[in-house]
Amino acid sequence: MSRLLLPLVAVVAASSFLPLTARPDGDDKRPGFRLTLANGDATDVTSARLVALYVPAGTRPSPFVPAGPFTATWQGDLTFELPEELTFSAEGRGKLLVKLKDQVLLDLSGDDFAKSPGKKVEVPGEPTPLTVTYQAPATGDAFVRLSWKGENFVREPVAFTFARHDATTKEQKASAQVRQGRELTAHLQCVKCHAVEKAAMPELAADAPSLATIGGRVHEPWLAHWVQDPHALRPQATMPKLLTPSEKGPGQDARDLAAYLAGLGAEALKDEPPPADETVAKGARLFSHLGCVSCHLMPAKDEFKDEEHDRLPLRHVAAKWKPAKLRAFLRKPTAHCAAIRMPDFGLSADEADQLAAFLLKTSTRSLGDGPYEKGDAKRGKELLTAKGCLACHAATEDKKLSPPKAPALADLKKLDAGCLADAKPGGKVPAFALTDGQRDALRASLAAGPAVFQHDAPIDLAERTLTHLRCDACHQRDGREDAWSRLRDEGDALLNEYPGEDAEKDPIGQAFPAVQLRPPLTWTGEKLRPEWLAAFLNGKVEYKPRPYLRARMPHFAGPMDQVALGLALQHGRPPKSPPPPVDEKMADAGRTLAAKKNWGCIACHNVGKTVAAEAFEAPGINFAHVRDRLTRDYFDRWVYSPLRVEPGTKMPAVFQIGRKSLLDQFFGGDADKQVEALWQYLQKGDKIQFPPE
Repeated sequence: MSRLLLPLVAVVAASSFLPLTARPDGDDKRPGFRLTLANGDATDVTSARLVALYVPAGTRPSPFVPAGPFTATWQGDLTFELPEELTFSAEGRGKLLVKLKDQVLLDLSGDDFAKSPGKKVEVPGEPTPLTVTYQAPATGDAFVRLSWKGENFVREPVAFTFARHDATTKEQKASAQVRQGRELTAHLQCVKCHAVEKAAMPELAADAPSLATIGGRVHEPWLAHWVQDPHALRPQATMPKLLTPSEKGPGQDARDLAAYLAGLGAEALKDEPPPADETVAKGARLFSHLGCVSCHLMPAKDEFKDEEHDRLPLRHVAAKWKPAKLRAFLRKPTAHCAAIRMPDFGLSADEADQLAAFLLKTSTRSLGDGPYEKGDAKRGKELLTAKGCLACHAATEDKKLSPPKAPALADLKKLDAGCLADAKPGGKVPAFALTDGQRDALRASLAAGPAVFQHDAPIDLAERTLTHLRCDACHQRDGREDAWSRLRDEGDALLNEYPGEDAEKDPIGQAFPAVQLRPPLTWTGEKLRPEWLAAFLNGKVEYKPRPYLRARMPHFAGPMDQVALGLALQHGRPPKSPPPPVDEKMADAGRTLAAKKNWGCIACHNVGKTVAAEAFEAPGINFAHVRDRLTRDYFDRWVYSPLRVEPGTKMPAVFQIGRKSLLDQFFGGDADKQVEALWQYLQKGDKIQFPPE
């Protein structure tokens, strides 16, 4: 760190506190705002994190509200411990009315809300209702972003942090129930038996694991136990229980099905020597370093269920997988199921060997008492068709195998029978182990009609994808600690149990810091340009933005382009955000400002191929990557108040709101101009040059 920054850190860290203090939780209200979207007779009521929205022309603001000039209303109580003087402003087009209790703060219309000056007001130190009503324009894109700024922080979104709302209203509970029902319909693959026309939710087209080579991948006894009762091996299984007691005897149907499936793609097993202890230890450490513990119970654990974290058990990995196929699966999880939730970590062959060795060594091969009795494969083939397995699973090239017919979703009239019966289904009806609440949600979505499945919206898709893919397993969001951090002791215990040598430096030669902070997702839609985020989520970004993390961001299957879009729209950001042209003169000034003798940015940030020499515990993003990644609004917030944006960050706040910069030889100490110069320097991208000495 530069000599100038050393005394600054202590000073500015104290000045970067949160100037607004939210009232502690003491009621049953939810953070954020109640958002009501309406167009004609169609209404949707949900919770919103921000007073922000972007709806491209011709698209829907919600799956339940048609395209067109909709109305959006945000309601919530601003809740501070002490009075705060804030200046409210807005961006957008259409019509906007902002009221704090009975006081009108903004009353705007037209194509550019930003032209109107903001309104300064004192918000009381008690819950005060904020109501924001937005009318979308008749044509073109609709967007709005409500912001505020205070004495000690620059303009930022009005967000969930300091607002609370009642999410238990009849209207919001009804909308939430239909939302839950449509998600369950997708993830339980109901439409594979009960067709719906013009299905718009991407999840409705998701596949189930292919059975075409299942016999070459997994062991036959495990197959028998799985098809007998999936929930007995995995409580979270979406596959229903299809088999009932057979006249042939207990478990006979399952053994017959397993016998047939075991012949699909079967290969002769090769004897493999037991893995070396060193390989197992490396696999255990990799399991810890990749954060596998945040989604999975460790294989040696006796616990079968994890009520708190809802992790998937790994007790029966050795009983399920044939070793070579487990290694192949770890390297390419989507090979036999494109919609699988298991992400692709880009494991090397050695890493897959190590991880598989650990899983196979520490899990169990035992699934029951006594020797396994093989079933009748011929009868199993008949059962595969009769039980409806082929509605979801591709099985063989045998075109004669086809699933049984079932009523279309729109033709289901009796919603308390069949799969949705309160009593445990019997006969040919699948048993999904549904809770009462899940059954009610499915009934609500079906009662709403097939239209709820025929439309979607990117914001909704993004939110449910974050939940479905368990992004909060590794990342904080909205102040909630991620599961990995909450389970830190389990990961550390594994490292202690399996001691070994880990790499001391990352791939570019920097020492791994002791504190491994993964980026929070709170401001992702505002922070990252949607084009870059889509490429990153799709595994198309060739560099690792944070090489100093032992963890790695995996590649997920699914509509990641739409997820990136939805996060941007939720923050009121446009679908595209191309980098601006570079002001070369300002960029040169910014390069000088970043030098070690000035702000010393290069102490922690790499610049292209030049590695920061002093980033011991606080390495930063490579400056060459900023142009492609960051938006300008987020950059300004980050530079002025890093601790406000990301509590716990090591980034110091070198600028103070309303005060001259300490480097008064640049632009007369004008902090705003210095920030602009730094921004222009970072817009050089891969052409960026290291600052002068």
